[in-house]
This record gives sequence, structure tokens and C-alpha cells, in this order.
Amino acid sequence: MFCSFDAKPMVLRLYCRGEVLSLEEAERRGLMARMKLEVPSYARQIILLHIQEVMTSCGYGVPYYKYLGERETLREWCKRKQAEGKLEEYMGR
Repeated sequence: MFCSFDAKPMVLRLYCRGEVLSLEEAERRGLMARMKLEVPSYARQIILLHIQEVMTSCGYGVPYYKYLGERETLREWCKRKQAEGKLEEYMGR
């Protein structure tokens, strides 16, 4: 389920079956290449959704929230772990 928290209220529901793909799987590499996406160093797996149905609703009960920006904490932590040569060990790879 996804909610819009800004000017236009909306709720989007995806009815699907999720599949967890390991970062080392060939299928994941093929998907990422087709989508022209890079996997961030802090990702642990990819979730592939097999969507059967999509529904929306008004979202009139969804409150407003103000987006303040992305947190850099995780990216900075990963950079430090990579510099120390310990990120792969931590991720169990």
C-alpha cells in the first residue's frame, strides 16, 4: 500500500505476490540491467512483485506530512564500512 501525503490525497494498493531475490542471483542482475538501475551498496535483497491487481481510493483520511529530505546516515555509515573493508562481512556476503 502506498499513500500520498501531500496536496492530492490518494491510496494505491498493489495486490501481488512478492519474491525475494538475492543480490547474487542472475535473475536480479538481468532485471537491474534491463531497468538500468544500480543497486546501492547497502541493499540486502531485491523484492520482485508479481502484481495481479492495482486499486486506488480517495485517501481522504490520510494526514498531511511534510517531506524534509533524505537522511544521509545510512549512506555515510556504508561509506565508512567500505573504507574499513568491513561492509561485505557485515552484509554476510
